[in-house]
Amino acid sequence: MNIKFSGTGMAFLSHYMATQDIRYYLNGIFLQPLTARQGSGVIGVATNGHILGLWHDQQGELDREVILHVTKPLLSALGKSDKGLPRSLRVIDGRLACLTAKDGEVYIQPNPHTPITGKRMPWEVEGKFPEFSRVVKRADKFADAPGPVDPVDARYLELLNRSVVGASRAPNGIELRQPAPNSEIYARFCAKDEAFAVVMPMRWGASDVPKWLRQILKAAEAQG
Repeated sequence: MNIKFSGTGMAFLSHYMATQDIRYYLNGIFLQPLTARQGSGVIGVATNGHILGLWHDQQGELDREVILHVTKPLLSALGKSDKGLPRSLRVIDGRLACLTAKDGEVYIQPNPHTPITGKRMPWEVEGKFPEFSRVVKRADKFADAPGPVDPVDARYLELLNRSVVGASRAPNGIELRQPAPNSEIYARFCAKDEAFAVVMPMRWGASDVPKWLRQILKAAEAQG
């Protein structure tokens, strides 16, 4: 099987995948080849059910859709660079591997000892990955959408930052837009055009400033 995908993209997506989820297919990273009409290359997707990350590798290569089981040592190797040149995910002798920009082997992930049936590769996760296009179906309205009107879990804001810190030394600007109340919230990374993310809002009810702050403001207004 032929796979060529951005190491930086794999490191980015690793922040969004689930760990030890009973929906085992969420514990991996999904890769899908794109047609010329879709923009060519390969799209990578990962989600834990609450936040979803996407990475487009224009130069990526892939024979077919696949959900990858990727270990921490391989992800660690993929997230690094060699004199500023990013690494890539490849397949060598049936094993997932991290290669330098000049095709030098850095790390090869050992295959599991469990028997594999059919045409599935040893590092391939069986199952149907969620249709991510349903989550980003309103992304074409990003430019006209307002900023979020619903609360966002602070843990996911932190995750958005962590996912892109290693991908660029530029300031990690993140632009958030929400196409409709109670809908998904889109995250655009100013320093990385390849990356995109979707966060589900929190159900918080009516929002207002704290009562103590409103009291201070009223007192200040009364003093004129």
